[in-house]
Amino acid sequence: MGKQKEIQRKKKVSNSPDVSNSTNFLQTRPFHDSTKNPQENLETSNIGHDFGELHLQTKDRDTPKNTLQPKLAIGNSGDNSAIAVVEQKTQTPILQKDETDNTQQTDSQSQQITTEEIYNQLQELKSWDAVKSKFISDQPEIMQQFVDFRKSYVDGKINELRKKYPTLIAKSVGSRDLSSDYDLTVSTPGTGEDVEAVDEFNKMVKSEFGVQSGTLFDTNLYAKDFLKVKENLIEEQSQPDTDLAQPENQELGKLTDLDQDVAALVKQRRFMNQVEWDKYTDSVVEGISDQGKKKAVLKQYEEADAIYQISAHNLLEAVKNDDNLVNKKVKLGKEEQVELAKIKDSNVREQVEKQLLGIEDLDLITHDNPDLVLEKSNQLYVDRMRQVRVLQCMIQNPENQDNIDALKTEVKKLLGEACFFAAEAYHSEGAVKHIVAGLQGDNAETELAKLTPEHILQSYNEQLGDFLKDIAHYTQVNAEDGKVFYRSSKYLYRLFDAVREIKKREEFTDINLSIGDEESLAQIIKSKLVAIRKGSIKFDNEDAKNQKAVEIVNNAFGVQTPEKLKQIVLKMSVEFNQKVRNKLSAIADKNTEKTYFQNVQVR
Repeated sequence: MGKQKEIQRKKKVSNSPDVSNSTNFLQTRPFHDSTKNPQENLETSNIGHDFGELHLQTKDRDTPKNTLQPKLAIGNSGDNSAIAVVEQKTQTPILQKDETDNTQQTDSQSQQITTEEIYNQLQELKSWDAVKSKFISDQPEIMQQFVDFRKSYVDGKINELRKKYPTLIAKSVGSRDLSSDYDLTVSTPGTGEDVEAVDEFNKMVKSEFGVQSGTLFDTNLYAKDFLKVKENLIEEQSQPDTDLAQPENQELGKLTDLDQDVAALVKQRRFMNQVEWDKYTDSVVEGISDQGKKKAVLKQYEEADAIYQISAHNLLEAVKNDDNLVNKKVKLGKEEQVELAKIKDSNVREQVEKQLLGIEDLDLITHDNPDLVLEKSNQLYVDRMRQVRVLQCMIQNPENQDNIDALKTEVKKLLGEACFFAAEAYHSEGAVKHIVAGLQGDNAETELAKLTPEHILQSYNEQLGDFLKDIAHYTQVNAEDGKVFYRSSKYLYRLFDAVREIKKREEFTDINLSIGDEESLAQIIKSKLVAIRKGSIKFDNEDAKNQKAVEIVNNAFGVQTPEKLKQIVLKMSVEFNQKVRNKLSAIADKNTEKTYFQNVQVR
């Protein structure tokens, strides 16, 4: 049992509500095994940038001087006028069928349902998962009508928002198969109004259907993050957008890579319990050869753990404040109880137990009230994105030119923290550039070639996190093993693609993983499992589909259960992180960062 490491939250960069005393001190890696890493002189990480508090927007603070536009409208949370307008406009079904649109025609006219029937079904079911369960397998033609309705409804709401926000740009990405989501990213170049548009969209859907858009339609709206948004809902774009501004100082650029690395690791931590995370961290750190890098890598994983604990507590606190919540008693799992009993210091043991019970509590509430947790997450996401936009206003209208690069660095860090609360969003710049600009983009080859090794590592680690998420979700709902395999295959393929991509970089060509030929495995996953997921391969029934998926995984990996596949992927991920991190020169001790932030105004 390793010594207990206590990390004090020395400051908060954001203006999020104060957390309770239980998170003033965080126990990171409480179940660390010191027999694996005997270097007990490795210090724990200071959480976040140690340069005091950025003077951000608070309830008692005015918007920074010389903001981008007078109508920046940061924080109009009490304005219900938009909801009133939506209620007035949605007394009848929103979607009007285009007489020239034949996309919903099928060979069997008996499979047609009216727009009004679709609308009423959504009012009754209030869940896209319920819609898919009812129609996707037995009545795919009707499912297609729901998908068409969703697009028309969501696009219609975006066009309504354009009247209030004339510079609004919207882009949808991803697959168009029946099981896919329909997510959009919006931007309003030069202002922070895209964040307000996201907030209003969520309120519109809630007002009309009583649930969040992510629940009703599997549609989430995101404000612009790292990449420029290119309009693809309408033919004309109001004005050009730009990518996120990057710090020019090279040393600060290295720090942003470290921050984005942590953001990606938070995604992993989110879908591991504390015991799994501590063992996984020990395994990765054990294989880092250089002692300086070992210390730096350990700090990355510990910071990810701490950020996850703080963010999860903030979400739990927001959910607990809801008057409709019914509290239930939770308890720790057997493995965590065993590890907890090994902690001799009673004060530390009590603190760790509180942290772990809080996570269990949030997991239970998420299971019982997923739409409530989604609503609170959306609110926290909007709040933090408003902070990002305030910082960006300060960058474009600086009081001190020396602050600009530091502020740009802080924007990227805060974006990662904001995305924790965005449903199904990538947390890091690398994942966004690899998947959205690369694999899903119009110029994939060009964009993929731009990826740095740091970007690829970030994306790999996020794909692992999302793979673990799908494995956990479909296992918890007692899905057949085959279904777990093909539903999680999208992220499994992207994970292998990251391995392929990094081996194209000259200094990483010699990385070989014990799992075997990643090129062949990637092709098997894409051409078979992902194809099943998309419906490209047809089966007579669900049993045949599930059996085929199990057969594919068994032939490729030699296992037949999701848990065994998970362990194989975790082992590969330990090896990948060790080999890549041993080569990366950018991993450095973040204690030097105070030098670069000394000019940032603090309060």
